[in-house]
Amino acid sequence: MKFLIALTLAASCLIAPALSIADGEDTAQFAFPWMAAIRQVFDRPLFQTCSGAIIGQRFVLSTAYCCEAQRNDNYKIIVGDWDSSVNEVEERHIGIVKHHLHPDYIPSQKHDDICVFELAEDLVWSAGVQPAALPARDAETPAESNVTLIGWGFTNGQVFRPDILQMVDLEAISDANCASSAFSATDDNMLCTYQEGVSRGGSCSGDEGAPLTLTGTNTLVGLMSWRDDAGACPSTFPDVYVEVSKYEEFIAGILAFANVTGAA
Repeated sequence: MKFLIALTLAASCLIAPALSIADGEDTAQFAFPWMAAIRQVFDRPLFQTCSGAIIGQRFVLSTAYCCEAQRNDNYKIIVGDWDSSVNEVEERHIGIVKHHLHPDYIPSQKHDDICVFELAEDLVWSAGVQPAALPARDAETPAESNVTLIGWGFTNGQVFRPDILQMVDLEAISDANCASSAFSATDDNMLCTYQEGVSRGGSCSGDEGAPLTLTGTNTLVGLMSWRDDAGACPSTFPDVYVEVSKYEEFIAGILAFANVTGAA
Protein backbone atom coordinates (compact mmCIF):
# COMPACT_ATOMS: atom_id res chain seq x y z
CA MET A 1 0.00 0.00 0.00
CA LYS A 2 1.32 3.42 -0.83
CA PHE A 3 1.24 6.02 1.90
CA LEU A 4 0.65 9.53 0.66
CA ILE A 5 1.65 12.70 2.34
CA ALA A 6 -1.33 15.00 2.35
CA LEU A 7 -0.08 18.13 3.97
CA THR A 8 0.22 21.78 3.02
CA LEU A 9 3.93 21.76 2.29
CA ALA A 10 5.76 24.80 3.65
CA ALA A 11 9.31 25.11 2.36
CA SER A 12 10.65 26.15 5.74
CA CYS A 13 9.19 23.03 7.27
CA LEU A 14 11.01 20.88 4.73
CA ILE A 15 14.38 22.54 4.99
CA ALA A 16 14.79 22.63 8.77
CA PRO A 17 12.30 20.40 10.57
CA ALA A 18 12.53 19.85 14.31
CA LEU A 19 10.30 17.11 15.60
CA SER A 20 9.64 15.20 18.81
CA ILE A 21 6.88 13.91 21.15
CA ALA A 22 3.69 15.80 22.07
CA ASP A 23 1.12 14.54 24.59
CA GLY A 24 3.14 11.41 25.30
CA GLU A 25 4.12 9.71 28.53
CA ASP A 26 7.27 8.57 30.29
CA THR A 27 8.70 5.28 29.06
CA ALA A 28 9.86 2.54 31.41
CA GLN A 29 13.63 2.27 31.65
CA PHE A 30 15.07 -0.27 29.16
CA ALA A 31 11.71 -0.51 27.33
CA PHE A 32 13.21 0.88 24.09
CA PRO A 33 16.91 -0.10 24.11
CA TRP A 34 17.33 0.63 20.39
CA MET A 35 16.86 4.36 20.97
CA ALA A 36 19.85 6.52 20.02
CA ALA A 37 20.17 10.27 20.48
CA ILE A 38 22.39 12.60 18.49
CA ARG A 39 23.49 15.42 20.77
CA GLN A 40 25.98 18.22 21.06
CA VAL A 41 28.50 17.40 23.73
CA PHE A 42 29.51 20.77 25.17
CA ASP A 43 26.87 21.01 27.91
CA ARG A 44 24.80 18.94 30.32
CA PRO A 45 22.10 17.97 29.86
CA LEU A 46 23.36 17.41 26.34
CA PHE A 47 21.48 19.41 23.75
CA GLN A 48 19.12 17.12 21.83
CA THR A 49 19.23 17.67 18.08
CA CYS A 50 18.18 14.41 16.41
CA SER A 51 17.43 10.76 17.09
CA GLY A 52 17.85 7.39 15.43
CA ALA A 53 17.64 3.64 15.97
CA ILE A 54 20.45 1.18 16.66
CA ILE A 55 20.58 -1.41 13.85
CA GLY A 56 24.02 -2.96 14.46
CA GLN A 57 27.02 -2.81 16.73
CA ARG A 58 28.45 0.10 14.76
CA PHE A 59 25.39 1.50 13.06
CA VAL A 60 22.54 3.88 13.86
CA LEU A 61 19.79 4.50 11.31
CA SER A 62 18.45 8.04 11.08
CA THR A 63 17.31 10.60 8.54
CA ALA A 64 19.49 12.25 5.93
CA TYR A 65 18.57 15.61 7.43
CA CYS A 66 20.15 14.51 10.71
CA CYS A 67 23.32 13.29 9.00
CA GLU A 68 23.73 16.56 7.14
CA ALA A 69 23.11 18.62 10.26
CA GLN A 70 25.55 16.77 12.54
CA ARG A 71 28.83 16.96 10.66
CA ASN A 72 31.39 18.09 13.24
CA ASP A 73 33.13 16.78 16.35
CA ASN A 74 30.64 18.48 18.69
CA TYR A 75 28.13 15.68 18.11
CA LYS A 76 28.02 12.22 19.65
CA ILE A 77 25.69 9.25 19.43
CA ILE A 78 24.21 8.58 22.87
CA VAL A 79 22.97 5.05 23.62
CA GLY A 80 21.65 3.45 26.82
CA ASP A 81 20.12 6.71 27.98
CA TRP A 82 16.72 7.13 29.59
CA ASP A 83 16.98 10.20 31.82
CA SER A 84 18.90 12.79 29.83
CA SER A 85 19.67 14.92 32.92
CA VAL A 86 22.04 12.37 34.47
CA ASN A 87 24.80 10.00 33.42
CA GLU A 88 23.45 6.47 33.70
CA VAL A 89 25.23 3.13 34.11
CA GLU A 90 24.17 1.90 30.65
CA GLU A 91 24.85 5.22 28.90
CA ARG A 92 27.61 5.50 26.31
CA HIS A 93 28.75 8.47 24.20
CA ILE A 94 30.17 7.29 20.88
CA GLY A 95 31.94 9.27 18.18
CA ILE A 96 30.82 9.29 14.55
CA VAL A 97 33.33 8.22 11.88
CA LYS A 98 31.15 8.29 8.77
CA HIS A 99 27.77 9.44 7.47
CA HIS A 100 26.25 7.12 4.85
CA LEU A 101 23.81 9.51 3.21
CA HIS A 102 21.30 8.18 0.68
CA PRO A 103 22.64 9.27 -2.74
CA ASP A 104 19.22 10.39 -3.96
CA TYR A 105 18.32 12.54 -0.97
CA ILE A 106 16.58 15.79 -1.99
CA PRO A 107 16.53 18.15 1.02
CA SER A 108 13.90 20.52 -0.37
CA GLN A 109 11.43 17.66 -0.94
CA LYS A 110 12.51 15.22 1.80
CA HIS A 111 12.78 12.42 -0.77
CA ASP A 112 14.99 9.50 0.35
CA ASP A 113 15.47 11.13 3.75
CA ILE A 114 17.55 8.33 5.24
CA CYS A 115 21.13 7.88 6.42
CA VAL A 116 23.30 5.51 8.45
CA PHE A 117 25.69 6.81 11.09
CA GLU A 118 28.81 4.65 11.38
CA LEU A 119 30.19 4.68 14.93
CA ALA A 120 33.79 4.93 16.10
CA GLU A 121 33.56 1.81 18.26
CA ASP A 122 31.41 -1.25 18.75
CA LEU A 123 28.38 -1.07 21.00
CA VAL A 124 28.17 -3.63 23.79
CA TRP A 125 24.74 -5.23 24.09
CA SER A 126 23.07 -4.88 27.48
CA ALA A 127 19.62 -4.37 28.97
CA GLY A 128 19.66 -0.76 27.81
CA VAL A 129 21.44 -1.17 24.46
CA GLN A 130 19.94 -3.48 21.83
CA PRO A 131 19.28 -3.24 18.08
CA ALA A 132 15.87 -2.72 16.54
CA ALA A 133 14.64 -5.35 14.08
CA LEU A 134 14.47 -4.26 10.46
CA PRO A 135 11.29 -5.10 8.54
CA ALA A 136 11.28 -7.31 5.45
CA ARG A 137 12.01 -5.59 2.15
CA ASP A 138 9.01 -3.57 0.92
CA ALA A 139 6.83 -4.79 3.82
CA GLU A 140 3.79 -2.55 4.18
CA THR A 141 2.43 -1.06 7.39
CA PRO A 142 -1.34 -1.41 6.85
CA ALA A 143 -3.79 1.33 7.75
CA GLU A 144 -4.93 1.12 11.38
CA SER A 145 -1.71 -0.61 12.46
CA ASN A 146 -0.76 0.34 16.01
CA VAL A 147 2.65 2.00 16.14
CA THR A 148 4.70 3.72 18.83
CA LEU A 149 6.86 6.83 18.49
CA ILE A 150 9.61 7.55 21.04
CA GLY A 151 11.80 10.58 21.61
CA TRP A 152 13.02 13.45 23.76
CA GLY A 153 12.37 17.10 23.03
CA PHE A 154 9.57 19.53 23.60
CA THR A 155 6.23 18.05 24.60
CA ASN A 156 4.03 21.07 23.90
CA GLY A 157 5.28 23.69 21.47
CA GLN A 158 8.63 24.86 22.85
CA VAL A 159 7.54 25.18 26.46
CA PHE A 160 8.73 22.02 28.19
CA ARG A 161 11.50 19.58 27.37
CA PRO A 162 11.38 16.36 29.45
CA ASP A 163 14.36 14.50 30.87
CA ILE A 164 12.72 11.07 30.61
CA LEU A 165 12.37 9.42 27.20
CA GLN A 166 8.79 9.86 25.98
CA MET A 167 6.46 7.59 24.01
CA VAL A 168 3.11 7.96 22.29
CA ASP A 169 0.93 5.32 20.64
CA LEU A 170 -0.32 6.26 17.19
CA GLU A 171 -2.13 4.69 14.26
CA ALA A 172 -0.95 4.30 10.69
CA ILE A 173 -3.43 5.85 8.29
CA SER A 174 -4.50 5.01 4.76
CA ASP A 175 -3.64 6.76 1.52
CA ALA A 176 -7.06 8.39 1.41
CA ASN A 177 -6.87 9.73 4.95
CA CYS A 178 -3.37 11.04 4.45
CA ALA A 179 -4.40 12.64 1.15
CA SER A 180 -7.32 14.56 2.64
CA SER A 181 -5.62 17.99 2.52
CA ALA A 182 -5.97 20.28 -0.45
CA PHE A 183 -2.27 19.97 -1.28
CA SER A 184 -0.25 16.76 -1.28
CA ALA A 185 3.40 15.81 -1.59
CA THR A 186 3.44 12.12 -2.41
CA ASP A 187 6.30 9.67 -2.02
CA ASP A 188 6.05 5.89 -2.14
CA ASN A 189 8.81 5.67 0.48
CA MET A 190 6.95 7.53 3.23
CA LEU A 191 4.14 6.59 5.63
CA CYS A 192 1.81 8.63 7.81
CA THR A 193 0.37 8.37 11.31
CA TYR A 194 -2.32 10.20 13.18
CA GLN A 195 -4.00 10.07 16.57
CA GLU A 196 -7.65 11.08 16.82
CA GLY A 197 -8.83 13.35 19.60
CA VAL A 198 -8.76 16.93 20.79
CA SER A 199 -5.46 16.43 22.60
CA ARG A 200 -3.61 14.32 20.07
CA GLY A 201 -0.06 13.08 20.36
CA GLY A 202 2.69 12.96 17.82
CA SER A 203 5.82 14.81 16.80
CA CYS A 204 6.89 18.20 18.15
CA SER A 205 10.10 20.28 18.28
CA GLY A 206 13.42 18.55 18.91
CA ASP A 207 13.55 14.98 17.60
CA GLU A 208 13.86 14.55 13.86
CA GLY A 209 14.80 10.93 13.13
CA ALA A 210 12.87 9.46 16.07
CA PRO A 211 12.09 5.72 15.70
CA LEU A 212 8.58 4.43 14.99
CA THR A 213 8.01 0.74 15.79
CA LEU A 214 5.07 -1.62 15.63
CA THR A 215 3.53 -1.37 19.09
CA GLY A 216 4.77 -4.05 21.47
CA THR A 217 7.66 -5.06 19.19
CA ASN A 218 11.12 -3.85 18.22
CA THR A 219 10.26 -3.83 14.49
CA LEU A 220 11.34 -0.49 13.09
CA VAL A 221 8.86 0.74 10.47
CA GLY A 222 9.61 4.46 10.33
CA LEU A 223 11.86 7.39 11.17
CA MET A 224 10.28 10.76 11.91
CA SER A 225 10.86 12.94 8.87
CA TRP A 226 8.49 15.92 8.70
CA ARG A 227 4.98 17.27 8.93
CA ASP A 228 3.18 20.42 8.01
CA ASP A 229 2.71 23.01 10.76
CA ALA A 230 5.86 21.78 12.52
CA GLY A 231 5.77 24.67 15.01
CA ALA A 232 2.41 23.66 16.52
CA CYS A 233 2.31 20.89 19.11
CA PRO A 234 0.07 19.03 19.00
CA SER A 235 -0.74 19.49 15.32
CA THR A 236 -3.90 18.83 13.37
CA PHE A 237 -1.88 17.28 10.52
CA PRO A 238 -0.53 13.73 10.12
CA ASP A 239 3.10 12.94 10.90
CA VAL A 240 5.25 11.80 7.97
CA TYR A 241 7.96 9.15 8.32
CA VAL A 242 10.62 7.51 6.21
CA GLU A 243 9.26 4.01 5.51
CA VAL A 244 12.21 1.83 6.52
CA SER A 245 11.17 -1.29 4.59
CA LYS A 246 11.62 0.58 1.30
CA TYR A 247 15.33 1.03 2.03
CA GLU A 248 16.35 -2.52 2.90
CA GLU A 249 18.71 -2.72 -0.08
CA PHE A 250 20.38 0.60 0.80
CA ILE A 251 20.85 -0.44 4.45
CA ALA A 252 22.00 -3.98 3.63
CA GLY A 253 24.58 -2.62 1.20
CA ILE A 254 26.18 -0.43 3.85
CA LEU A 255 26.27 -3.20 6.45
CA ALA A 256 27.63 -5.73 3.92
CA PHE A 257 30.42 -3.37 2.89
CA ALA A 258 31.30 -2.81 6.56
CA ASN A 259 31.51 -6.57 7.08
CA VAL A 260 33.96 -6.86 4.19
CA THR A 261 36.10 -3.98 5.45
CA GLY A 262 35.95 -5.09 9.08
CA ALA A 263 33.95 -2.16 10.40
CA ALA A 264 30.87 -4.09 11.55
